[in-house]
Amino acid sequence: VVTPTNKLIYLNKKSEVVEMDCDTYEKRLVAKMPKGQTDIPCLLTVSNDGKKLLMSWSSMIGTGEVLNKYYRDLPILDMETGEWDLTNAYGFEDNVFWNPGINPAYPNLILLNHGAAIGSTFDRNWVYNTETKTAENVFKQKPYSLTATGETHSHETWSYDGETLFIDKSKNEPKIGHSGVMSFDKDGSNRRHINDDYSYLHLGVSPANKRWVVSDTTYGNGSTSDIVLIDTHSGIGYKLATTNQTGKDSVGHSHPAFSPDGRKVYFGVYNGDYSSIGVGYIDILDIVNQPDLLEIIKLSDNCTAESYPGTDHEIATVTKNGEKAYKISGDNILYVNYTKEELEDSQAVIEITYFDDEGSFALCYYDWIVDLETHNTLKEKTVTITKENTGTWVTKRIEIPDINLENMDWFSGDFKIKNVEGDLIVKTVSLIRE
Repeated sequence: VVTPTNKLIYLNKKSEVVEMDCDTYEKRLVAKMPKGQTDIPCLLTVSNDGKKLLMSWSSMIGTGEVLNKYYRDLPILDMETGEWDLTNAYGFEDNVFWNPGINPAYPNLILLNHGAAIGSTFDRNWVYNTETKTAENVFKQKPYSLTATGETHSHETWSYDGETLFIDKSKNEPKIGHSGVMSFDKDGSNRRHINDDYSYLHLGVSPANKRWVVSDTTYGNGSTSDIVLIDTHSGIGYKLATTNQTGKDSVGHSHPAFSPDGRKVYFGVYNGDYSSIGVGYIDILDIVNQPDLLEIIKLSDNCTAESYPGTDHEIATVTKNGEKAYKISGDNILYVNYTKEELEDSQAVIEITYFDDEGSFALCYYDWIVDLETHNTLKEKTVTITKENTGTWVTKRIEIPDINLENMDWFSGDFKIKNVEGDLIVKTVSLIRE
């Protein structure tokens, strides 16, 4: 693992933890593995300051309390003193947890991913607290049936400020709501849909800021994998490269990651039997220096939502009558999200400021109906707005009655603007209570 301070931490063949300065190549022996540790540790994760390193293994040499075969130690190494904290462990009744990750900014919090069959796990993401020795399920999946979740996801990762978790919701499983890249706050609140252009796999978040996420992709034949850079503010994805992954067992394990300064994306390149492995990188400075599109499509002062445009086709930024705005055309979709606690009443008002020319568009929202027997999971309701061609900026108030807030809290993209005839030039979107 590489720290934000540009130090490489790795295990050598002697099972020693070594830190190497990536600028000077100087190496430092930090610690030897604890006595009694026998199996191969899980992947390494480190705090932002480089002081706390998390591993995981099944040796159970710390607490010594093996409640069942799925329990695992959560050892934390102090990188300054070389001392191990072996007082933390956790487990589930039916399977191990996968890919534990230390919170970069709050090192007392550890992400655990319930490792049962992903498509049938209803409590995938847990956060373990080393101070209280307890864990909380922060993402509860909605059921598609009695045995399958409609929110299958994997490859979770923290943002570098520790406030947000990013996940990949599968395109290939029965699903409720959006697939693709999503995020939610560290306590499980405020779910957001970001982008579903591709079948994503492994996510990496920029150390510079959490506006940028990178992912590889997986396809049925396993022959290629795309490297895609995603702007979490606009929802736009930029395909950086396509790698050839020869061999039937390759499913796109390029595991892209950012350089510590956020200016480059690195990714693995290999053949199907892993006999040839390399590393590629792409300079992304020209892309990440673009202006933040949320400064153009912005929410008015009384808006309690967040906006993410869809990316079936790239949404253009324009200047109309001296005003910066988005142009939404064809299959483009503008998603508007909110949280349940911010909308306590059953009636909401969407307020849209747009340029009134020719054409029409639709405001769509959802009412959840979850029936485990029939799999009826989602009902979309639509309000169509026909523009009057006045040639001026207008603000339209659209009342949405009888919203099922409890159900809609599970969905990202609670409202969306789509089905555009002609072009729709949007300046602001507001979600307010009535």
